Amino acid sequence: MDMMKYYESISAEFTSMQSRIRYLMEDPHWVTDGEWKESVLRNVLRRYVPETIKVGRGFIYTRDRCSTQIDVLLYDVSYPILFKDGDLVFVTPDAVRGIIEVKSNTDNNIVSTAFDKLADNAAMINHITNPIPCFTGLFSYDTDVRNHQRLLHLLKEKSNGDIKRVITHVALGTTIFSRFWSYSPEGRPNRWHTYSLQNNLAPAYFITNVLEWLSPHSVNANEKIWFPLETKETRKIDEIGLLD
Repeated sequence: MDMMKYYESISAEFTSMQSRIRYLMEDPHWVTDGEWKESVLRNVLRRYVPETIKVGRGFIYTRDRCSTQIDVLLYDVSYPILFKDGDLVFVTPDAVRGIIEVKSNTDNNIVSTAFDKLADNAAMINHITNPIPCFTGLFSYDTDVRNHQRLLHLLKEKSNGDIKRVITHVALGTTIFSRFWSYSPEGRPNRWHTYSLQNNLAPAYFITNVLEWLSPHSVNANEKIWFPLETKETRKIDEIGLLD
């Protein structure tokens, strides 16, 4: 078995599919192209998430407000659904297991705006239901972001020091990956680490981290299968704490 090659192939699939419909459009329609990229990520996730979790898009609804539209919405099927039509769903916060914003490309301004949206929606979910943050991620097929320290400072800034506003995972392009640790491998609480993952593993690690968030006992019991690198900590390029 070659698990490294297996996960490299997952990342390669995103690369091969991201521009597929552009080739069919004489004058690219960017809204359609963006919707296609969201659909690709939803379909990939459906192959791996437990049957108890559905992958859609839509809105979170409370007594007081409705969220902004969420590109990828992970929700527990054992909870009732306010509205469903195809991929489109309206659910209550207690049903939500994860939210993801999808971008074709990112620069610092796009990342900042996406983080604002994610942090607000995360607070809406976590304020009502979760003792720890739900999976809250940004997935970008390509990126112009090169300043990794700026990325970490944006993650901290948008949280406002509040665990309920934490953005837990970021994959930018094929190599940049960030995650929030409730306790880091060194035992330090509430920290983001940013990694440079060679072999184009960032998209695949984003997927496996979704699965770890949804099914931590199973994924951690089979860590060598789900995470092909002996340790990604040797690839850490920077870190920051929630309250640094």
